[in-house]
Amino acid sequence: MLRLLLLYLAVAAAAAQIADPAHPPVGIKPSRPVNFHPRPPLYSTEELWRYETPKVEAFAARTWTEMVQSFERGPYRPTWDSLSAHRCPEWFQDAKLGLFVDYGPWSVAGYAPFAGAGAVYPDWYELRLGHEWKAYHAETWGADVTADDLADLMGARKFDTKAFCEIARAGGMKYVVPFLKHHGGFCLWDSSVTRRDAIDRGLGRDFAVEFARDCRAAGLKFGTYVSLGEWAYPAIDGNRLRKFGFGGKIVGDLTPGEPFIAGKVPVRDYARDYLVPQCKELIEKTNPDLLWYDGEWDAPAETWRAPEINAWYYNRAAQRGQEVAINDRSGKGCRGTPGRSDFMCSEHHSLDPGAQQPWEECRGIGHSFGYNWQEAFDDKYVLSERELIGMVIDIVGRGGNLLLVINPDGSGVIPPNQERRIRALGQWLKANGPAIYATRALSLPAQPAWGRITRSKAGDRLYLLVTRLPADKQLAVPVKAAGIGRARLLSGAPVPLTAGADGFGVDLSKLPATAFDSAATVVEVEVRGPLVGTLPAVAPAADGSYALSSANGTASTTGGRPTDLKINGDPPKFGYWAGLDNQITWRLSGAPGRYRVVVTYAADNDWKGRAVVTVGGRALPFAVTGTGGTTVTRAVDLGTVELESGATLVVRGTEKQSPYLMDVYGVKLVPVR
Repeated sequence: MLRLLLLYLAVAAAAAQIADPAHPPVGIKPSRPVNFHPRPPLYSTEELWRYETPKVEAFAARTWTEMVQSFERGPYRPTWDSLSAHRCPEWFQDAKLGLFVDYGPWSVAGYAPFAGAGAVYPDWYELRLGHEWKAYHAETWGADVTADDLADLMGARKFDTKAFCEIARAGGMKYVVPFLKHHGGFCLWDSSVTRRDAIDRGLGRDFAVEFARDCRAAGLKFGTYVSLGEWAYPAIDGNRLRKFGFGGKIVGDLTPGEPFIAGKVPVRDYARDYLVPQCKELIEKTNPDLLWYDGEWDAPAETWRAPEINAWYYNRAAQRGQEVAINDRSGKGCRGTPGRSDFMCSEHHSLDPGAQQPWEECRGIGHSFGYNWQEAFDDKYVLSERELIGMVIDIVGRGGNLLLVINPDGSGVIPPNQERRIRALGQWLKANGPAIYATRALSLPAQPAWGRITRSKAGDRLYLLVTRLPADKQLAVPVKAAGIGRARLLSGAPVPLTAGADGFGVDLSKLPATAFDSAATVVEVEVRGPLVGTLPAVAPAADGSYALSSANGTASTTGGRPTDLKINGDPPKFGYWAGLDNQITWRLSGAPGRYRVVVTYAADNDWKGRAVVTVGGRALPFAVTGTGGTTVTRAVDLGTVELESGATLVVRGTEKQSPYLMDVYGVKLVPVR
């Protein structure tokens, strides 16, 4: 508490000497400069229509001609059958870690209210300053300050692309993806198709070109983040101006002072005349190794002409000998759909595709996407160094990459609490990188309670990443191999192995306390032959009862696809039960006998359905109704069953009358004497 008070006093003292309240030290609330006066756009939309639209239309026509020629010459055409033949490059699957630089006009305001443990989006401030956050904006910036004016207040002097590349390397990242155009349409490069960019307004620098150059100089892969949709765009409809909405279609008339319109050149077809030539130009300027789409969810990929962009990008890369990747946000319905991308995206743990296909988690060290001055001051809103390392291990162990969001403020300064944690992660990776980079996940029925397991690409090494050391320091490894060789800590100390029916064991009990890493200890095991994950049996407690929970069960689907279920919450439970083909499985050991079965679940008040527990040859159905929320549990006694040794217990849904069925906290088996 004293440390926090001293930090607050130091920040407050610095705040007293702030020369520019729009760019105070991180952790201080940004506000309107005393002498700031919003300025009108240099050109009206009507003037841009008259003088710029013909040039943009000619540029778009040339773009389409060149793209069609690439379809005729290259291996890829703008159809999903053709595009699905592209494979995720090896470099992406080996990289494991990337840096996501969330920077734009919203960074000046740096605000979003927190909402429990979920993600918050300061990078939507431009839209919400006129709606949900209107009172905050009027008090802090003034009602006359618009999203356009925030771009004018962006500070370019402290934004050093070389510094971001250095931090990425220090943190062990292998690729960098800066936000280059978010939903407001402000471009961080010198664009030929708009005046709403970093050269014409605010910054006076082409950040995209700088970033691409400095990433390559630092040995990093470079990606481009581009929103397909924009909150508003001027549309030419006959002989008048109207408005394209977020889905790329005309949604109404263009009103005076319409937000997000200033500097944009009116076009007749949003995708063909503006979006496609803009994306092609950006790719040609920066030669990205990765396209990271966003803002796609209101319209199918065909509306955005994403298949054409993707095919041209793949053909261009093939001609250059460049291995490239595209995420799964090409259009509505593409997320998580096989054949629509090179890798799937999870946002703040929104899904768990597992080890069957390449995927990437994007989230920050804190809750925020975009700079949040509150989060930059108070460490309670951000992951600790140990938690960050644990998150990397969890994601890589389940087959994913982590694209870690970093949130510079409006002047380009990285919050120190984010930088410290990234550098600490890099230090851990220097010692333990072989267990992370160029590894692959195992397809396991259940992840071990003590941590995660990765394997070398050659399949001759297993890496046991221990984040929760058991009290007896014995690791049960749920993997069978044709042969097991020696085991050692990555730091060098050998450790003994033990045989087991469901895999093998590792004995760490003889190691001194100094041998264990406070964040995660890594054991390397030599293996031969195919590796097969097993479902470890759950042993009964001393009183003969079984406590079945997320720590010793496995979530799967009856159809073999990635499950909707994921472990979340505190205490953890199986949540996000959206599909009726989801199920949870436990395998039991111990003596046969008669047991009472009690299932514990929680549900929001509008959730309703039915489920069944199957065990000992009996089906025990039960009704699911609201409990008052997903943290309010209900224990349901399902009666008694006779169990044999080695029995399997399964929980699955049978009927669902709401988006989600329930959150399962666990099952208790109590012996009946």
